[in-house]
Amino acid sequence: MAIGSLEERVTALEKKLAALSEASERRLGVTGRTNPEVLEEMFGVFADSPHAREVLDTIAAERERERREYRDKAA
Repeated sequence: MAIGSLEERVTALEKKLAALSEASERRLGVTGRTNPEVLEEMFGVFADSPHAREVLDTIAAERERERREYRDKAA
């Protein structure tokens, strides 16, 4: 397995860091609303509520869409 020159390794690391930073910035806006503690606080008393289930399902679908977009960009 070829390790490559220091310059090649640094370049590869910089690309990975840029991709991680971009993903982190995209997720920053939704971190609070999808934090498990926040969800428990907001929806714990509404465990059997169809409205709460709809919100949680919407959040899960949005997360999955974001994951697919990230995988597609990384590929």
